[in-house]
Amino acid sequence: MLPQRRHQQILSMLEAQGEVKIRELARQFGVSTMTIRRDLEGLEQEGLLLRTHGGAIIPAGGENELPLINKQASHQREKQEIAETALGWISPGMSLILDAGSTTAALAMRLSEKAPLTVVTTDLEIAKALSDVPDIDVFVTGGAVKGGVYRLEGEYTLHLLRAVAADIAFIGCDGFTEEFAYSNTMAQASLKQAMMSAAAQRVLLADASKFGHAAFSKVAPTLDFEAVISDADLDEMARTVLKQHGVALTPGNQTIAGDLSI
Repeated sequence: MLPQRRHQQILSMLEAQGEVKIRELARQFGVSTMTIRRDLEGLEQEGLLLRTHGGAIIPAGGENELPLINKQASHQREKQEIAETALGWISPGMSLILDAGSTTAALAMRLSEKAPLTVVTTDLEIAKALSDVPDIDVFVTGGAVKGGVYRLEGEYTLHLLRAVAADIAFIGCDGFTEEFAYSNTMAQASLKQAMMSAAAQRVLLADASKFGHAAFSKVAPTLDFEAVISDADLDEMARTVLKQHGVALTPGNQTIAGDLSI
């Protein structure tokens, strides 16, 4: 595995778990602990993590959340697969809620193909990108700006979401299992719950690296989503477990709305 790819996966694991251990990383990637130490040293120099004795954590003040620039750099192919599949859920004239995050941002970049649309988002980067797209009306929720990830949150944000009745909400997560979708912070879990309540249909967008990771806060049971859209790297065991629990899984590039087959 190329070092750059390994670095992306380390950062994705750190985002989902809040902490990583050198020995566990070495075993997972099949490299020496010295190689992992060098990886962590380089990532620390970039300000993307803080090394600890035997591992690394998210830098102080990060609240278990990596900067947006880092999220955008990881799993780019997978996010494009997810965006391609998610487009199959959208028809011109719909109203959408887009959660904040790099996966929903990948979907936002494709929405011109489905215009006209109305989009509500807590993500300032998404709002900026869509603001000049013809026939897409964009609404931001208001609220406090979360530095580094450029999203809105807080009571003002929740207040506006309570007044929305959208067709579909596309929700991101920091981890998911056959039982729950998770967020790293309670504030974000509350916002995602409000988005789900404000939409007739709810679709979870989550790349395969997030499966099996239980983050700090529960967002909702996985069964509360009409479908989970992941990418082709979601392994057969994960697909089988999700199917056994009745989760409607939409694997990469094949829409299976309402169909439990995989």
